[in-house]
Amino acid sequence: MLNNDPTIPAPAVVRAFRINGAKVLLFNTVFNVPPNSATLVVPPLVFPNTTTPVRQWEIQISVGGNQSDVLASVWGLNINGDIIAHHRFAHSELTRIDELT
Repeated sequence: MLNNDPTIPAPAVVRAFRINGAKVLLFNTVFNVPPNSATLVVPPLVFPNTTTPVRQWEIQISVGGNQSDVLASVWGLNINGDIIAHHRFAHSELTRIDELT
């Protein structure tokens, strides 16, 4: 997440859900992106308390502060934790939601 605002920090929440079957919250983190800086959030590769492999997932990002100056991107990781470029979602490809569910 990139905060381009020169003075206002951007509070953020990232949630990951398993959606193959019932929607189940797997990961939730709250963090702050300082002005003119970037923060990387990496959910665990293996989610606790899951017995079914996570094959379908949903990522929700909520950003406070000056939202017009904050950009987010979501990337998939392989089993080694390396970025998979074709799993990338750019800011313009994300869907705006009013609140996290």
